[in-house]
This record gives sequence, C-alpha cells and structure tokens, in this order.
Amino acid sequence: MKVKGFIIQVLSPIIFLLFISYGYAEQPLSLNDAIDIALKNSPEYIMAQHRLQQADEKIAQAWGMLYPALESEASAMRQYAENGFMSLSDGQYDLKFVQVRFGINPGTFYNSLSQSYNNYKLAKEEVKKVKSSIEYNVIKSYFDVITANEIIRLRENSIAVLQANVADVNRMFNTGTIPKFELLQAQVQLQSQEPLLIEARNNFSTALDLFNYYLGAKNGTYTVIFEGFDSSINEPHGYDIVDTLVEKALMHRPEVIQLTLTKDIVGDSIDAAQSVYLWPTFSVAGYYGKSYLMPDAPQIQLPFPGQSIDLSAITGTRQWQTTWQVRVAATYRWGALAPV
Repeated sequence: MKVKGFIIQVLSPIIFLLFISYGYAEQPLSLNDAIDIALKNSPEYIMAQHRLQQADEKIAQAWGMLYPALESEASAMRQYAENGFMSLSDGQYDLKFVQVRFGINPGTFYNSLSQSYNNYKLAKEEVKKVKSSIEYNVIKSYFDVITANEIIRLRENSIAVLQANVADVNRMFNTGTIPKFELLQAQVQLQSQEPLLIEARNNFSTALDLFNYYLGAKNGTYTVIFEGFDSSINEPHGYDIVDTLVEKALMHRPEVIQLTLTKDIVGDSIDAAQSVYLWPTFSVAGYYGKSYLMPDAPQIQLPFPGQSIDLSAITGTRQWQTTWQVRVAATYRWGALAPV
C-alpha cells in the first residue's frame, strides 16, 4: 500500500502537468487557415469592409434623387376679410389622397452619382490594400517561424557534430596522438555554438509571437505546420523582368489607383457645386383629392323683384368636390451667382 501511495504521489504532478500542457498546446495551422483567421480577427479589415458597405449605401442614396416624394395630406383653412375676394369664403377643407413632388438638377445628380461610384471604388481599393497587407504579414511571419525552426535544427546538428568531434579529439589526446591545443580548440568551437543556439531559440520564440500577433491571437495560441513544403528553389528571373514588374505594380497597386480616384472625386465635387448655377432645377408637382368649400357670398339684389346674382360658380357650394392639379417648372437660382 505504501508503494502504491508513493507511485500515486509521484505520478499525480506529472499527469497534471501533461494535462495543462495539452490544454494550452499550440494549434498548428496551414497557411490558408492562418490567413483566414488573421482576416477574421483584424479590426482594420473589418472597418474597411464597413466603409465599403457605407460607400455602397451612398450610391443608393444618389440614385434616390430620382425617386419622387409621395404624400397624402389633410388640411383645414379658415379665413376672414371685410371685403375683397377673400371675403367670399370662410375657408375650406382639403383631402389630398395622392400628392407627388419631384425636383432634380441634372448636373448635380450626374456629378453626385459619379462621385458616389468613385467613392465606392476608393473604398474597394482600401479593402484590397488592407487585405494584401495582412496576407503579406501572415505569409512572411509564417515562413519566418519555419526558417527560425530550421536554424535551431542546424545549430543543434552543429553542436552534435562538434560534440562528436570533441569526443574523437579527446580520445586522440589521451593516446598522445595530438597536442592539447587541438583539444582546447575543439572545445572552444563547441562552446561557441551554444550562444548561437540560444539566440536561434529566442528568434524562434519572437517569430512565433509575431505570427500570433498578426493573427490577432494571444501568444502561444497557434503555430505553423513545419512539414509538407517543397524545399526546391526556383531560379529567379533576370533583371529584364524588373521593368515589367514595376509597370504592373503602378497599374494595379491600390495606392496608385486611390490617388487617381481621389483626383476624380475632387473633380466631381467641384462640378456638382458648379451645377447649381450652370443648370436649372426641373420640378414636377401635383395632387388628386377632394375639397369642401365654405362660401360666404353676399346677396346682391337685382332691380327685378325676387331675383339676385348667383355667385356659386365663383365661391363654390358647401359640398365635397373632386380637385387635382399638376405643375411643371424649371427654376434657375440667380442667387447662386452671388459671391460668397
């Protein structure tokens, strides 16, 4: 029983440490999975996508200038005058079942729409730029971890070779074949590799922490898959391809495209402001409904007995009647020419 209890006491801490290490083991990721996680966790990429969505809504808002305002309205009006035309009525009630109002400046609409589309392209290039930056950092840090791990292996192999060399030199020294100087030289070579191994391990830890940082995760959350990569190195192209690469970069780089789009957006903004006095504003308005008039026409007697003037054709009668109106206009704002 004592032996059994001793074994349990010895194994319990070991099992606990193994459980803890398993629970906090780094999860190996493929390169594509690492890129997906980095894009998902990047606040900058999420904000760029939100700005792209806002730019898309701005396009819909610009097209909304073509939609008329549809309304329904009920109103009551009371009035009084001692004489004149207004004195012929006490007011009226209006029910406008459908009321349409539409107005547009062609120049303002066109340039605002063009500006919204250019803003959308600008936001799209921003998403592309942020995504490319994240992918580049993840790919570079991924292979930096692999490179740092390979350097550790090289340092460990070098130490193993030098340890075997020290053992051989020590045997030769013991037999008197070589002087002690060569033994000391072999030992110095072995000891000189130990700081390099420590440096390689520190570089590996730094590379792994940076990899997790680009993924938006805590240190020690993820690691890379060290096997399955083709180690063959392709022959690089000659220097004659440099000009072609520069030309393609100037054509497709988001920063260059954004510079051109920003210039176009400024031009559209200026043209939209100038359209206020270069173009008239065209408008259409109309309604269909019912009106109830409240006439207050005076009794005007004629020289003939029992006869008076009937003003109902002018003042209306106290009953509901159908009314509609359509108005088309082109308005030019002369005040737009005044200096600010």
